[in-house]
Amino acid sequence: MLNTKVSFVTKLYIWSLIFESLLYFVLGSQQNTGINTSFGRILQTITILLLSGYFISRIEFKLPNPLTGHFKMFTYLFLFSILSAIFGILTEGYTFRYVGNYNAGFATSAIAKFLRSAFVRPILEYVIYFFYITYFVVMPFYMIKTEKALFYFFKMFRRMFMIGLVIGLLDLLTSLAGFQFLARDMMDVVYVGFRFHGFAGEPRDAFVYLFYSYCVFNIESIYKTDQLLSKKYSLGIIGLMLLTQSASGLLGVLIGGILILGMVFSKVSIKQLIYGFLMAILVISFVVVGVLSSERIMSYIEVISLVYEALEEELPPPLVFVGQMNNIYPIWDMYVKAKNFNIFPLLVGSGFGSASVANNNWGYFLWSELMNPHSQIVRILYETGIIGLGLYIVTIFKQAKIHTIGLSDSKRKFFMYTMLLLIGMSLAHRSTTIFIYTGILIMTMTMYRKKIALLANQNLKEN
Repeated sequence: MLNTKVSFVTKLYIWSLIFESLLYFVLGSQQNTGINTSFGRILQTITILLLSGYFISRIEFKLPNPLTGHFKMFTYLFLFSILSAIFGILTEGYTFRYVGNYNAGFATSAIAKFLRSAFVRPILEYVIYFFYITYFVVMPFYMIKTEKALFYFFKMFRRMFMIGLVIGLLDLLTSLAGFQFLARDMMDVVYVGFRFHGFAGEPRDAFVYLFYSYCVFNIESIYKTDQLLSKKYSLGIIGLMLLTQSASGLLGVLIGGILILGMVFSKVSIKQLIYGFLMAILVISFVVVGVLSSERIMSYIEVISLVYEALEEELPPPLVFVGQMNNIYPIWDMYVKAKNFNIFPLLVGSGFGSASVANNNWGYFLWSELMNPHSQIVRILYETGIIGLGLYIVTIFKQAKIHTIGLSDSKRKFFMYTMLLLIGMSLAHRSTTIFIYTGILIMTMTMYRKKIALLANQNLKEN
């Protein structure tokens, strides 16, 4: 039975967080509504409407200062992205070479054409980013304020994870017999073969979701038992991640591994060097096993040399690479500009939404619609440059570093390393889980420190 002492709005907010990463529950496409409409988005909209009415009725309510406290780094990151947009406007980063409107033959409604238009979409990208930070990172701190609400979140999160796990494994087993019942999403009729995905959407989404869930379960374990999960859970998650056969997931592990090595080598000692070396072997082994066991990934490797020729001649790429070109064209655009001694876009980017312009300028013969990169690292690098990418990584990683103070050294390192791995995975494939996890980490560890302090005070009084 649901805990009646957790308010309805808090429960609604918690369910909106849970369903955000369950991308199977898509109810409408961008083609019809301009943005992806999912069950999670509907719950978020209802939550915001209810909270708006509550705030309006409470005149004395004060918004938190965005330049102080836990979330000021996210404010700096947002302000820097605005500077990138100004630079992009001045340097024609939002100018189309061939396509005047990337809605041609795609959007089926007036609202979709408006939201996906060349003028509105970049502005909407800033609104979306502001929403992600506010709703997923900041609001858990204010919405999940009690231990009962926190336990409700963990209970419902685990329940949905287990349901998705069971159904995903059943779909995986039936695929061996040539039958599948679980498509990528509710509105889709595309099946993915022998690749695990559950309720997470596409296999590449499932890869990130699985590790994100593992991180959430470890936070729960720390709060309830002061211990991390046993190794059998780690092995189980790794096995499921490999079953997704996700190329972007393996790239994310590689990026996360590089970030971890950077952290280890920043304070070099013999012990840390040995640990870093072992970590490098582990990451490389995981990536190699994943690559060699996937025919899909090997098909990319076999024709990769033809991609460079296609870019040089501005010709259509090999068919197997068409679905990846939205991640390649922005990198190629930066390369061409840097080769012509224009390095400023590489340093500061061209603003949110400009990556889709680059894709349409270089891939005009492939599509005439909004085409953002799937890879978040490509998107951030193109739109905010190397400086923005570094600021993004530092901003998120710093939350794990700060909010795990008080844990033992080994546990604190675990959360910092897993945060870097999750950052790497979310950079390889765009996912809101990194923001949700950051918000949950800040909120849970704040409550954890309060609980420890309260227990310490009680023990002091008893003694």
